[in-house]
Amino acid sequence: MSGTKKTINFIISFFATILFLSIISNFLSPLLFNLNNLVYEIISLSIYTLSFLFFMFMQNLLRHFKNSKIIEDNKEFLSLKTSKYSITEKLWIHVFILIIYFLPVLRTQSFNSFSLTRLVMFIISITLIELLIRYSDSTMQVHFLRKGIVILGTDIRIGAPIMYGKRIYNDSGYYSYNDIKEYFIFPDRVELYLIHDQGKIIAKVNNENKNQLKGLFQQQKIPMKRFR
Repeated sequence: MSGTKKTINFIISFFATILFLSIISNFLSPLLFNLNNLVYEIISLSIYTLSFLFFMFMQNLLRHFKNSKIIEDNKEFLSLKTSKYSITEKLWIHVFILIIYFLPVLRTQSFNSFSLTRLVMFIISITLIELLIRYSDSTMQVHFLRKGIVILGTDIRIGAPIMYGKRIYNDSGYYSYNDIKEYFIFPDRVELYLIHDQGKIIAKVNNENKNQLKGLFQQQKIPMKRFR
């Protein structure tokens, strides 16, 4: 997916999340006045965490809407499971959760404002996020189509503009075969190297997949990478 499309997705998701947060806050605000500090803190943190989850799934929805249409309109030859998310991609998600729960510490530069309730909710949220990451990771697939490939799944990775300078690593989206400079098939995976050193796409393979891929790449005139 191009940087422009990622920016559009991010902006739409961001403002949709602001709207979602405003609606939830306005709905619950009359109920929060008479609550004690403990209950207020639990509800507030739950709202912010839920809003972050909404943001992630909103980005996934926009990616899925565009890419699933491409798959429907093209003949599919083969689909393979992608390799696991990188540590950096996982860390970005955890960073946002850390900000939500440790913001008082960042403001005051003291742990005196960090309550036991906040710590327990942080642990619960991190556990939930890790389970979501593993589920999301398990759904990601590379679809080899007539005109190109599409990476699609329940992709909850953060597509923030600050990350667009990084090299592509199994990013959701459409890639034409002209975007692939060369490939190499390892015993357990295939790596597709993108033009202009933009990054690579990695998928898991077996012996049957290897022969299918070799035939497809020969047909598309994509050369095998030669290591020196």
